Amino acid sequence: MSAVEIRQTTLTLPAYAPGPLDPEPPLLPGFGPRGLPIYPYPTIESYATSAAPRSLRAVVLENQYLRLTFLPELNARLWSIYDKLARVEVLYANPQLKPGLVGLRGVWHATGLEVNFPGSHTVTTADEVPHEVIRGPGGAATFVAWDVEAVSGLSWRCATTLAAETAAVDMVTDLANPGELPARYYFWVNAAFPIKPGSRYVFPPSTQRIFLEGGEHPGELGYLDYPQHEGVDVSVFENLRHHAAHFATTPDEGFFGLHHPSDDTGVAHVADPHLVCGRKIWSWGFAPDGQVWHDALTDTGGPYCEVQSGPLRSQIEYRSIAPGQVITQRERWIPLRGLGGLSWATNQVAASWRYDGDQLLVRLLAPTVLPGAVVGLGDQTAVLDLGPAAVEVSLPAATDAAALTVQHAARRLLRAPLRQPRQREWPRLRAARVTAGQRGRYLEWQGRWEEAWRAYRDGAEEEAPAAAGLARQALLRADAAAATQWAVRAVNLDWQQPEALLTLALAARLEGDPDVLRWSAEQLLTVPAGRADGLLLLTDLALAEGDWELAAARAEQLQTERADLRATGRAAHAARRGGWGEAWWAAAPALLPWHLDPLLAAEAALCGRPVRLTAAAQLRAAGLLRQFGDPDAAARVLRWDAAPSPGTPTALLACAAAWVRGEASPPEVVWEVGNCAGPLAITVLRHCLEQDASDEAARYHLANALAALGGWEEAATHWAAASDGPWAPEALRNLGLWAWQIGQDRAAAEAFYRQAVAAGGTPRTVEERDRLLAELGRHAERPALLLAALGRFPSDPRLPLRLAAAELEAGDPQACLRRLTGAGFQLYEGGYLPQALWTRAHRRLAEAALTSDPATAAQHYAEAARYPAELGVGAPAEQRHSELWFRCGEAWQAAGRPAEAQAAWQQGADPGFRHAPHPLPAAELIPELPARGVSAGRIHLRLWQALCLHRLGRRTELQTVLQRTAAELRERQGAETWQAALEAVASGRVWD
Repeated sequence: MSAVEIRQTTLTLPAYAPGPLDPEPPLLPGFGPRGLPIYPYPTIESYATSAAPRSLRAVVLENQYLRLTFLPELNARLWSIYDKLARVEVLYANPQLKPGLVGLRGVWHATGLEVNFPGSHTVTTADEVPHEVIRGPGGAATFVAWDVEAVSGLSWRCATTLAAETAAVDMVTDLANPGELPARYYFWVNAAFPIKPGSRYVFPPSTQRIFLEGGEHPGELGYLDYPQHEGVDVSVFENLRHHAAHFATTPDEGFFGLHHPSDDTGVAHVADPHLVCGRKIWSWGFAPDGQVWHDALTDTGGPYCEVQSGPLRSQIEYRSIAPGQVITQRERWIPLRGLGGLSWATNQVAASWRYDGDQLLVRLLAPTVLPGAVVGLGDQTAVLDLGPAAVEVSLPAATDAAALTVQHAARRLLRAPLRQPRQREWPRLRAARVTAGQRGRYLEWQGRWEEAWRAYRDGAEEEAPAAAGLARQALLRADAAAATQWAVRAVNLDWQQPEALLTLALAARLEGDPDVLRWSAEQLLTVPAGRADGLLLLTDLALAEGDWELAAARAEQLQTERADLRATGRAAHAARRGGWGEAWWAAAPALLPWHLDPLLAAEAALCGRPVRLTAAAQLRAAGLLRQFGDPDAAARVLRWDAAPSPGTPTALLACAAAWVRGEASPPEVVWEVGNCAGPLAITVLRHCLEQDASDEAARYHLANALAALGGWEEAATHWAAASDGPWAPEALRNLGLWAWQIGQDRAAAEAFYRQAVAAGGTPRTVEERDRLLAELGRHAERPALLLAALGRFPSDPRLPLRLAAAELEAGDPQACLRRLTGAGFQLYEGGYLPQALWTRAHRRLAEAALTSDPATAAQHYAEAARYPAELGVGAPAEQRHSELWFRCGEAWQAAGRPAEAQAAWQQGADPGFRHAPHPLPAAELIPELPARGVSAGRIHLRLWQALCLHRLGRRTELQTVLQRTAAELRERQGAETWQAALEAVASGRVWD
């Protein structure tokens, strides 16, 4: 048996270089690329317009069947799985690094396989993360990547293994919460695959319908019948005309995958269906608005799709991961070759079959060689040698045969039922009452801190969870007094409320009150849901008091009772301080979870183990070491070179080193672009200011950290103090954001933004000031502002778009169109602003010409409905401009050209291609979602479509559209406002 070859190499690809990091902190979710919370990570919202060679470090694992290539500098993604038997690339190994602004922070690359935790296209998707390669038993090799995410403090570790004699890839991903409070998480493995002629995705037989995110109304899902929906095979990618995220609705079988008939290759994904119940297929679709993405994300790679897996059923679901908890996902990817399709798969065997008269033709493939495997169907059997090359067998298709089976060495490897499973229904759940605490937690998970605070506050007098939510938010801002106040309130409402007791204990520790800390911990021991937290707090107390034997015993008990991630690090610390560290490490398992627990990683390094910490992990570990009375070790940890960690500036580590020694920050500390987050950072920065009140860097970053957690009032005082120094542009911009979004004082906000621009503000500052001027209605000032900024930042893609909008609102639609024509805008996920400006500009020109020159007006209405390629968007498969086509027809009619009028109305009446999903209320999955309301845009579109049908005299179709619209309006919020419109359309009157 030959071992897997491991080698380090360099991969050179044409790359469109990412733009600079944005120095303005994304303090509010709505002010980032995807509208989600990403602070403290800086955004990257531009990239080069031409490619240049980029050399990337690559790690290659190779056996006789497969060659895997990993790129540590791109989130350690698995860029390539090359099938040496079929001589094809399994993954979508994009031959160019051509990004789109799809990631949480902006730049993202469509290539290979990436880990998304705890958010979609996560904060490190285009960054380097630490990694190592481990030699395993039997010659196997494992590539391990990990990170500590700074937004949530959660950690992850992904281990990808290639065995010596196996044509499959095994992945084990651990998701962990090494912190002290519950955190919101989301996890999907996202693998990109090429789309070839006839490519189709395969869900297992029990999947008879698939659901899509977002139906026609807010707060809803839609579902399609699978594989045939209204006469269309929706499993064939070429039949998917519009953007689609398809989720399987049943977890009965443990596989799904892809098949490419053009070269008879594909892939099967296998996992425990109850632990990995999330199965998603994503496609941009083959209408022009999907093709534009295929073209924009590669130069020569062609179309691709995404196969995603995760522990949640959909991507509108988020869950809470408890302190100390580790969630593990195990999965296997099996490349297919010569199988003729995919009917079933397990870890050991992939199969496809079809009937040929009274015979069942079966093809089988195994990732490892299995000589003498027994294939059975009823009482018929055949003996075959299975392996990575597909083999075929023909068996009589007995009518009483329930399943196809494969056995090897008396072990059953596959049992595939041949009968079609019964039709299953989605469970109808009763509506649950959502409490203030539940609503606040949901809003907090969305990063909507201010709304969450208000929701908690509304219920804090009556609900212990709501009061505990206020305590937790105060604690995250390092406001121990407020945290104690609300935690006491929660405990008085319910003395067995575990989160309230935990928050009270943590606030007491922050205030240096060991008596309240001990009392809270002891109370937690009496509450089943809080026992693990109570044990941990008592362990930490023993460590802080220097009772190493007691601490070790409590850590062992914690590990025994709940397998708490944090117990091992505490045990290692007690062993080192107690003098039995070498014996402890000698007896420890070979692979400890040090990647997931910063304290354990630091203890390993302090004992001479070769581990590497990120800056976020170093900061977390140093805080704990100081808490346990070991400031010298904390200082040592903070002085080590950090692995790349874009969410935690290395300058903060220098400040923390001064904090643990009780000193002022050294004057040579240089702050790179980046931000500080979390209670520990706030504590460190407060210490810096106490030692040196003139430390403007500490003051500015403290303000950012406070604001990111809702502490805007205090933050504003610090920004004001820093607004005339080196941080003036950023501080003034942040003051403007505070006055605008929090204080709702647009006039004051505009004054701050004006000063920020004058002080040298970046394109983001200019863009935000322009948005503010637009809200104030001061459109005449906007073009001059943006033209001046374009002179300073000619390559920034945001400014020309804002300038086109400003020229339109300033009353010059022709200037707007000149700005848009030939511009070649970069793509934004779901961003249709260039096309919206194009439409509005032509519409205004049409309205201006309508009375004097209706023919010109008609031409502008028709142009308004176009999607020129330079706008960075493409025409969707479905009709979205029925109103424009109706008005175009009216204008042609007024111009005396009835044939052109009829043609325009025909365009508006045509709904285009669209899979019409059946409704599935999302509130049944997530009760905290708002109640269903009317989708005004969709109803508006249908009404104009009906008017076009009326002009064409197509009464039957008109009635069908109106009846469907009326049915959708029934029992929906706001439906009454549309009844008059329905009546007007039914009578043929133009509705406006």
